[in-house]
Amino acid sequence: MRCPTRSLEHTIRDEVSHWAERIKVVCANVTEQLMRNVRRDSLVTFFDFPAPIRSSCQQYLIYFVQFLEDLGIEADSEIKEEAGRVLFSITPREARGIEKIKDALEVYLELREVLSSIQLLCSKRCRCGST
Repeated sequence: MRCPTRSLEHTIRDEVSHWAERIKVVCANVTEQLMRNVRRDSLVTFFDFPAPIRSSCQQYLIYFVQFLEDLGIEADSEIKEEAGRVLFSITPREARGIEKIKDALEVYLELREVLSSIQLLCSKRCRCGST
């Protein structure tokens, strides 16, 4: 990787700081890709949750396995924290289950947003009806 100077006005400290951040991003991307390649039979997803709500978000991911079971899809999951990010992997017990899991995870992650919108609409209606 070449690291050309961005400007002669920047100090060496500025340049080192800038390139250190760029290198961290590259390393994170490489790690993510390697994890996905190592676990070809699993769906591997990385999340970057804010620290104050990280454990709640992880718990929500754990409930995803129950959601899958409710859909008739059997799978095992694993959650790990690595460098401030959450690695969530799901391995189907059925050979062709990975596509079903990808679709289900997409729906599941959007479900909270939909439920929050419905709750907001209901609360507005209740206020409107009471005035």
